[in-house]
Amino acid sequence: MALTLAEKSEKAKAGLLAGHEEFKKSGNAREIFNDVNTASLERFNSLGLYHKADELFTYVSVNKIFDLDFGGDFFLPTAVTAVTKADVEGETFKGCESSVIVFVNGRFDRKLSDLSALTGVVIAELENAAEEDESAISDYLSKTVSTETDRYAALNGAFLSGGVSIDISSGTTVEDTIQVLHFNTGVVSMPRTHIKLRPGASASIVERFVGENAKSFCNFVTDITLDNGSTLNLSSIQGSGYLLGKYRLTLAGQSTFNGVVAQPGGVLSRNNYEAHLEGEGAELNLSGVAVIENEDEAHNYIHVHHEAANTRSDQTFRNILKDASRASVDTTVDVHEAAQLTVSHQLVNNLMLSDKTRIGGKPILMIKADDVKCQHGATVGRIDDDQLFYLKTRGVSEVEAKKLLISSFANAIIEKIKFTPLREAVELLLLSKLEG
Repeated sequence: MALTLAEKSEKAKAGLLAGHEEFKKSGNAREIFNDVNTASLERFNSLGLYHKADELFTYVSVNKIFDLDFGGDFFLPTAVTAVTKADVEGETFKGCESSVIVFVNGRFDRKLSDLSALTGVVIAELENAAEEDESAISDYLSKTVSTETDRYAALNGAFLSGGVSIDISSGTTVEDTIQVLHFNTGVVSMPRTHIKLRPGASASIVERFVGENAKSFCNFVTDITLDNGSTLNLSSIQGSGYLLGKYRLTLAGQSTFNGVVAQPGGVLSRNNYEAHLEGEGAELNLSGVAVIENEDEAHNYIHVHHEAANTRSDQTFRNILKDASRASVDTTVDVHEAAQLTVSHQLVNNLMLSDKTRIGGKPILMIKADDVKCQHGATVGRIDDDQLFYLKTRGVSEVEAKKLLISSFANAIIEKIKFTPLREAVELLLLSKLEG
């Protein structure tokens, strides 16, 4: 008899707990993270893996995750493919050759990284950063554990054994784009990144995730703290296997976060954005584009807290779905009482190219202040017949006309990627999806 979803959840949870026992025995655990590992495991245990009323996973096919063979050796693969310098060079964007941070199976690899172009930036193993600034790192980790609502982020903390700290000095403008390159050559990886921009600093970071096979399971957490007047541009390209991520953002006064995520396919890609605009004048701009086919999935769960006056947030997502793929954008903007003069926009557009696709979304506004400008909206549609007819009357074939219309739909987001090599890579992936 087939297991129910609840039974699969309990089986997967038991496998994860067994895996944690092996993790503690293996020597991979670090003493400095013992308290975080224990507290995170307790948090994960209390949250569990699945609940039918869990809003963070309303549209996600958790069945896919539970069908993975979680067990004692899931986190301790016996054979791991080595990553070489040539592998790194092949996945490094032009212009990032001397500013690339490499993770291999969730661990920062300094030997494969090249940081020679970076000045005013301190890159350190998270464990070393904790030793040098124990109170700050420990406080940050303890706080995130105690308030964590995402069960997979809690799981990341339970297996935390390393990571990287990126600390950008006050007033520093980092000229070179920093690339964070994640390789997953085993079964699972649990990367953790802590990014801090000091007052008046600015930087651009691009993320790339490379999985060796369809069963690679990357469960990452990225914490971002922007001090007064700082600016971070973060662009990500995600795909292959299972990719679950949590971005936790804290914005001080007059700071700006510009984020763009591209999801060009993978068994399951899911991002959870938790943003706190704590200082007056803070601004958050978040955009995403997904182009998926077959039975792949792309999901984004977003919760933005406007906690101070004169803050601004803008969210724009576009999804293009083929075959039996599935996507969702579940976004909530929470305007606190003190956040007068808040301006917020949410817009999600979906383009369906098949009757079998599934779209989910809930743009929500929770407003406790009385002087705000907030808008939200969502659309689901198909290729416009009038536009298609117009192009055909101008001598464009139907196939090429459809490609042109779909590309135009996606380019509204893609053009927000300011780093040219990444933008071109996303455009190429888009075109490859449209060939089928």
